[in-house]
Amino acid sequence: MAGKPGISLLLADPDQNAIKKMYDELSGRVGTDGLEIVSCAREGSWRADVIMLDMASDEVAEWSKHIGEMANQKILVYFSNPDVLSAVEYGFHINPILAWQEMFPYSKRVRVYIGQLLSVAEGDDEDALLTVKDILQTAGFPVSPEYSEEIENE
Repeated sequence: MAGKPGISLLLADPDQNAIKKMYDELSGRVGTDGLEIVSCAREGSWRADVIMLDMASDEVAEWSKHIGEMANQKILVYFSNPDVLSAVEYGFHINPILAWQEMFPYSKRVRVYIGQLLSVAEGDDEDALLTVKDILQTAGFPVSPEYSEEIENE
């Protein structure tokens, strides 16, 4: 993540005010070294090793079209933010992740729940999970030591 040598964090969002606010917040935490705003999701996806989407599930399909073939063989992260901690359900039952299995068969998929007390990451690849967990911890989120290694297709 930005702030670590050789690691960059690319930010893309059609809402320029939102992306500037995120940039300012992140630069205050980790500095500006390796932190960059890119003009479009496609450019960011081409350059990135990890692609994180934090948006409503109905918006993910449209963004997935923008990142297209650039997202294959990457770590794809979807943030799921339940209203209350008790709403967290374990297992991959969320449509964006299931759709990614077909759209990006060679990518590694991770779903992250950000709760007030704890963040939970689960996915289908142990290395991807460890990478995402490290990113979250570097950003200051407490992360659960437990995770699921397989995506459930129910």
